[in-house]
Amino acid sequence: MGACLFAGFFLSACNGNSGTGYSVNADTSNSKPSAVQPGTASGNNDSATGHLAPADTTDANFLKKAAMGGMLEITLGNLAQQNGVSPRVKFFGEMMIKDHTDANDKLSKLSKQVAVTLPDSSATQQDRHKTTLATKKGVSFDRAYMKMMVEDHQEDIADFQKAANGNNEPIKAFAAQGLPVLTKHLDSAKAILSSLR
Repeated sequence: MGACLFAGFFLSACNGNSGTGYSVNADTSNSKPSAVQPGTASGNNDSATGHLAPADTTDANFLKKAAMGGMLEITLGNLAQQNGVSPRVKFFGEMMIKDHTDANDKLSKLSKQVAVTLPDSSATQQDRHKTTLATKKGVSFDRAYMKMMVEDHQEDIADFQKAANGNNEPIKAFAAQGLPVLTKHLDSAKAILSSLR
């Protein structure tokens, strides 16, 4: 999304945590109300089969954009491994791959429950990101990649904040739980980009 969705919160500035935060299912071990679970009456359940009510157009577009963003982050993370020179940039790319693979797996399951067909590739605009970065190597790549990660995560956060205030409870939960991770990604991306100047 912006593309992304968004991973380098595992750098030292981000406590070394490798969790993804994109869980659709909430932790039920505490006494606080949990996020709506698929197949429950409060989860917009529209039948006895456990399927949730279909997402509206706005939510469907959010899920599709999130999926494309996740795919792009994985692709660019792989490029960071190949073309980057800074260990911090490489590590950020590695975490992008891990986090967005996990997030997209959860997103895929959620999309089936709310009757949304996700794209199987990124959008044309995102393909231009890949083309731009694929021609760069070393410090030039590092700077361009981290600048792109800052911009993408700023856009992602805006998209997730909007979705977290929507009407579809499972989608709201997915977006709300993704926001802290995206914020950590953005903070890390900014710190790395600043160190490269």
